[in-house]
Amino acid sequence: MLPSDIRRVNDFIEILDELSEKVLPPVFVVGLAILIYALIQESRPNPDKALAYGCYAADKAPAIRLSDAGMRIMQERFPTIGFHLERGKYGMLLAAEQPIAARRTEEGYEYWIKRRGTGRFLPFFESAANSGYRRWGRVNGPNDENQLSGFIMLAGDGTDIRYDPAPLSACEADQEASS
Repeated sequence: MLPSDIRRVNDFIEILDELSEKVLPPVFVVGLAILIYALIQESRPNPDKALAYGCYAADKAPAIRLSDAGMRIMQERFPTIGFHLERGKYGMLLAAEQPIAARRTEEGYEYWIKRRGTGRFLPFFESAANSGYRRWGRVNGPNDENQLSGFIMLAGDGTDIRYDPAPLSACEADQEASS
């Protein structure tokens, strides 16, 4: 190795030493802080689904009733399916445990269960006055399970079907009509 190469290697080692003194300690401290935060951060359990029990109605779509028996779409020959509530990145979600879908018909919308897939996530919004806002194609809703109002189902044609809380009689009327 030539003396000039040795000088370059020594210069490079000095630069690395200087960087490790100035840059690595702050990076290490930040990394350690993130690790400690992750270890002590309590994960919040998903909320009790009873907080969402009730009847929800939408224009030109069958009503949906949420109860301890499950999620009942008030449409002829539609089975009761399981559901639960989840905390999502953009707010609370109603998680249908079957891959439900809505398609447009002459009368409005009808539901069906896809042959493939897992459940469907329906975002809640905070109140009837605030149906959430879209940001980058997502609806942002409440993070507090005590502020749930209605939820949104995205239909196959790209339409948001907005479900608002309704009296139980709306679900009973849809059930009678579908029988």
